Amino acid sequence: MNQLYEQILSLVKTSIYQENYTPDTDISWQEAYPLLATGKLVGIVYRNVCQLPENYRPKDDIMNSWKNMVFQRGFHQLLSFQELGHVLREAEKKGLHPVVFKGIALADLYPEANMRFSSDSDILIPPEERSAMETLLQELGYSFIEIASKQHVPVYKIQQPNRYLKIELHDCLWEDYTGLQAELLEELNLTAPDTLLQTTACKIPITTLGYEQHLIYQIFHIAKHFAFEGLPLRYLVDLTVFVNAYHNQIDAAHFWAIMKKLKYDVFCDAIFKICIHYFDMDNSLLSAEYRKYGLNEDLLVDILTVGRKEGDASEAWAGTDTLSRYLMRDTQATSNRFSQKIHMIFPTPSELKDKFSYAKKYKILLPVAWIHRFFSAISYSRYCKKQGTSSNDAYNKINHRLELMKDLEMVDFK
Repeated sequence: MNQLYEQILSLVKTSIYQENYTPDTDISWQEAYPLLATGKLVGIVYRNVCQLPENYRPKDDIMNSWKNMVFQRGFHQLLSFQELGHVLREAEKKGLHPVVFKGIALADLYPEANMRFSSDSDILIPPEERSAMETLLQELGYSFIEIASKQHVPVYKIQQPNRYLKIELHDCLWEDYTGLQAELLEELNLTAPDTLLQTTACKIPITTLGYEQHLIYQIFHIAKHFAFEGLPLRYLVDLTVFVNAYHNQIDAAHFWAIMKKLKYDVFCDAIFKICIHYFDMDNSLLSAEYRKYGLNEDLLVDILTVGRKEGDASEAWAGTDTLSRYLMRDTQATSNRFSQKIHMIFPTPSELKDKFSYAKKYKILLPVAWIHRFFSAISYSRYCKKQGTSSNDAYNKINHRLELMKDLEMVDFK
């Protein structure tokens, strides 16, 4: 583990426990700040960075930019929490039953809620209530954001001087993903009424997922990000504060039986061990069955860099959700690279990214989207050539990601 990574991990750990941190040597902020930003950590560590001895702090240009960003994001988050409370009250008046998960429910577990920035609020609504909830949002002045929406996750946003909130309105926890994994997740019934919790988060009354159910969902969400986009370190901080708060409410044996059924057990064990080693997460949920596995530092480095390497073209990382068919166990992992490339060229509608979202809504337009992607690929190839990179970058990243998933036993094998 290189020194910069160790410094970032120590800075994060001391921040979530509100302890002062003084590094042994200077921190290269030109390298550290981009890693903190892509890891979604800038809000978490900001206060601790301000308290560093002057000779260890970033230069004024970085610090001023950081301060302005934290102030702006914090102000928007304050407005978003207020607005979320307003939406939930109006939904209750209409007899609707929204369930809030992630977001504010996790932010409330931090020493200060504004340490954890959220770009949106996730609300789960029963399918039969979705139409009424969408009508309510429109009545409240929200705009539908089609390009960011999925079939099971319409997105709504309001942005006014005193009102600010982006809502991802789920009628299914597994979004648009299908396959064996989605069926197994659905069988868990994580939203059963008798498991839901009535609580308060950031002074706002909410209904949220049960303790074990929320943890299982977080592992799915972490696995999804790891496979499709790269996993920001902030998600491991979320996991740490959640487990530290609620480990006594979770049946460890039952939890691991579910992880094994979902093929998340080795991956989850590796994630837990990172959280325990570097962030002092409570270790009572560890399973003795996985003692043969040590700390996976390769996985940690992949998380710290969010799956990217210096010089990579970020546009190439997630041009398609090609890996969803493996993670959702629609197909078995194969070493046949030709079949992988063919699938990248002709993805299914659910695997298309935002630019081609019209083919998700109107599946008859899928051939049009393929042609659109073909010409986009030509344009992208020319861009890469000018930048001195390769247009094969996306394929190489996807293949590397699949190999990591195979090593962590997250996929079925041929």
